[in-house]
Amino acid sequence: MSVSELVLDCRNGNREAWTALVDLFRPKSGELGTSIL
Repeated sequence: MSVSELVLDCRNGNREAWTALVDLFRPKSGELGTSIL
């Protein structure tokens, strides 16, 4: 799945896609990723 496909799924209310998208951009520590959102 590409990022653009995940974003489309997120706009459609797909929570699994949203979680996958967040995991893609979340750094190993986890703190920076949550601050981006």
